[in-house]
Amino acid sequence: MGLCAAIEWLAQDVQERAGIRCKVSLSGLTKEPDPDKDTALFRIVQEAVTNAIRHADASALRIRQEANSAAIVITISDNGRGITPEELAGRKSFGIVGMQERAKTFGGKVRITGGRTGTRVTVRMPAP
Repeated sequence: MGLCAAIEWLAQDVQERAGIRCKVSLSGLTKEPDPDKDTALFRIVQEAVTNAIRHADASALRIRQEANSAAIVITISDNGRGITPEELAGRKSFGIVGMQERAKTFGGKVRITGGRTGTRVTVRMPAP
């Protein structure tokens, strides 16, 4: 299916099933990552979206993917309540740990921030 097509499918599915507006912006990816990295990136996006649906009480999501010769960067942001520092540090945050481990496997990183305007998950991985 490819990363971009999978993200667009996920966004449409979220709008239909959860009733959350989901805006997608995809640019710069001229070559698909290898299948394993492709899957890892999609699973990170999927986990971030799932967390927004389950925990954030969000009414809108934005998924933005940018790529250049150095990196693929995907940002998932919501307009929900915002993740707290305690939630980020919690030992029960298996989804967050999973996202970080998936990214680390491919030399990437996940950064999660939250506040009154929602939560933002940014994953950065080296470009193919």
